[in-house]
Amino acid sequence: MRSKARWYAAWCMGLLFMTSLVACKSGGMKAAQGNGEETSGKRAVYYWKTILRMSDEDLKFIKSHGIGKMYVRFFDVIEGTDFDGKRKALPEATLQFEETIPKDIEIVPVVFITVESLREGGKDLAVPLYTRVKAMCEANGIENLREIQLDCDWTVSTRDIFYKVCAEVREMAHRDGIDVSATIRLHQLKSEAPPVDRGVLMLYNTGNIYDEKEENSILSYENAEPYLRQSIKFDLPLSLALPTYQWGLLYRDGEFMCILHNEDFDDEDTFESMGNNRMRVIESSYTGDMWMLGGDEVRIEWPDMETIRRVKKLAMKQIKDPIEETIIYHLDATNLAKYTFDEMEEILGE
Repeated sequence: MRSKARWYAAWCMGLLFMTSLVACKSGGMKAAQGNGEETSGKRAVYYWKTILRMSDEDLKFIKSHGIGKMYVRFFDVIEGTDFDGKRKALPEATLQFEETIPKDIEIVPVVFITVESLREGGKDLAVPLYTRVKAMCEANGIENLREIQLDCDWTVSTRDIFYKVCAEVREMAHRDGIDVSATIRLHQLKSEAPPVDRGVLMLYNTGNIYDEKEENSILSYENAEPYLRQSIKFDLPLSLALPTYQWGLLYRDGEFMCILHNEDFDDEDTFESMGNNRMRVIESSYTGDMWMLGGDEVRIEWPDMETIRRVKKLAMKQIKDPIEETIIYHLDATNLAKYTFDEMEEILGE
């Protein structure tokens, strides 16, 4: 009992610190959201950063494409160590609100839950998770909350634990008039649906980042098609999440090392082209948490428009559950600039 109390206290102490930090960062401003106006519910974006800071390009994109909803990552749940030195499920990387979101945009808090945290503390996760989300919304003036999303790449061994978390969070949320959604990976479509109100089918990360010979691990028709070969009845209303991001995958002697998110691959002092979206590191340099060494190879990946078009068309054809909306992953002006206005309209369209 004492251990559980201390574990819950860890969440609460982090929550108190986070709340005071957010209040200072936001300068007492309220996120003008949830004013009772209905949004279209057809077009949405993910916001997947640790600081909420809306650029002029972000706001222009939202307005020009009629975005009515933002799925905003609030925090992660990871395997951590509590006050007793025991491994537990604990929050990490809590979002800092530096700016407000336009008042006509619905905010959906998203919590990413690692598989490891489910194994260590999943049975006691629902209450502190839900409490923390509600407190963050209150601290930042997010009113009339309609939906909370749980994001987890659960496995066969952790499915029951995750479904238990979903059911318990939904029970609490429904008492407050809030729905609960969950992300669904393609490989999870063969399982029974989780106990939530709706799902988001993630049409990305379809390949293997650890395979140096993979052409595109973000999205390829060849990797997605086997999961969508037959008609699908998942028994949940679904939204489709489509990728518009870029990254680089660093390999050393054929072994995957890390993901590169913010490198300038046009820097000719650091990289040289090998053709076919492959680069070689010329000059060793430090990036993120590790060194890139001369001779390392990088595969630069992003989903081209034709692939997005084909995969979305196939999903729309094979999924027999209602498709509620299209969601772009994620709101990043640099990556979104790779697509024309008309291409983005096609991605977001019905």
